[in-house]
Amino acid sequence: MQLVIVESPAKAKTINKYLGSDFHVLA
Repeated sequence: MQLVIVESPAKAKTINKYLGSDFHVLA
């Protein structure tokens, strides 16, 4: 699993959907 950190929760949700379950996106 990869961890990705972005600046906004809305963007995190979108990126999470785009990348799939191998990635965990946090804001």
